[in-house]
Amino acid sequence: HTCFQKDTTFAKCLHVCVKGRHLEDPDNWKNWTCKQLGGRTPGPAVTPKPQKLAPWVKDHCSDLHENCAFSKCCRDTKMQCFEQQLGQARCLYKCLANHTQFSHHHQCAIEAKGNTSEDCRYNGKTWTCRELGPRTLRSWSWPSLFCTHVMRLYSYEVDIVKLQLQQDQTFRGGIFACDQYAVYASDVAGGTLLGMGPYGPVRTRWFRSAPVWRSSDNTAANTLLFMNFWEAVRWDLQYKCCNWTIKADPDAVLLPDRLRRVLSYRMGSTNFITTCNKHFRFALMFGATEAISTQGLERYFWNENVCRSLPWQAWGEDKWMSICLQHLGVAPVFDGGLVGDNQCYGVDCRNHHHSAYHPFKDPKSWMRCYRTAIR
Repeated sequence: HTCFQKDTTFAKCLHVCVKGRHLEDPDNWKNWTCKQLGGRTPGPAVTPKPQKLAPWVKDHCSDLHENCAFSKCCRDTKMQCFEQQLGQARCLYKCLANHTQFSHHHQCAIEAKGNTSEDCRYNGKTWTCRELGPRTLRSWSWPSLFCTHVMRLYSYEVDIVKLQLQQDQTFRGGIFACDQYAVYASDVAGGTLLGMGPYGPVRTRWFRSAPVWRSSDNTAANTLLFMNFWEAVRWDLQYKCCNWTIKADPDAVLLPDRLRRVLSYRMGSTNFITTCNKHFRFALMFGATEAISTQGLERYFWNENVCRSLPWQAWGEDKWMSICLQHLGVAPVFDGGLVGDNQCYGVDCRNHHHSAYHPFKDPKSWMRCYRTAIR
């Protein structure tokens, strides 16, 4: 932490400080200068926590129909105050700068309540989309989920992930509907911008690449690659935020709200969920959607060397992790209905008992399955 100044009379130790209003400041809505007073105390990264809005947010910040240019904050969750022109701003989920179609649409919505009649004539002005103040974050759900993708930037997977990020605030599918999320890729060390998510820009996080060959089951023997992925998750520490860590393939249609309901009955134990018991001596946690409790994941992190000593070279990562966790005493809990997977029992997006569906390898089929599943 570092001591950051709010004004000449008050300062506080924070991990980071952004100039302007702090929606969690219990005292008032006055701007923070964020002047650094002294050095930073060494220590690990801080685990994310839910945003606890101050009481003044409800009265002082703007709602969806008000000009937020003065308040520079939004009352509604997920919203950010975006500047249209000097002195004019609105609370929106997303904003497209210098985009005529976007500007025309919002002018119609404001002036004519979505009417396409003569009352909705476009004035030709576009938005600057300058962010004014902080975004009002959504509340977390229970049990809390930290969801991850492992993806290849130069593949079909990137289009599926970008599709999710293009949706509006009502979208409840994919990892970005989880309480916390991260996208990992070994392609580019500096990270690649994928789009805007509920917490702002989404960039890939790098982890060390590794060779992949064919496994004894004629699938990808990608265990070494995923050892490196889990090592990156360990040192990022973000997993500590939540009750469960979910590793979902990008081509899996994930429904976090349903997943929470299932996992709420599995709380309080050091466990993980196995999802396929077809043609195996014991049930495995198939890689399309992997759910591991925080206690189970920490046991792996503390005993990673034991799992690396297993004969993993001919295994896929999901088989290795299933055997690894059981070897460490993490209890497997079988749920054959958690994931509709064509690699196991088959997939039917009309089945409302599943929490995920796999595989859908292009954006159109992915979104078609999502819309079918939530009907």
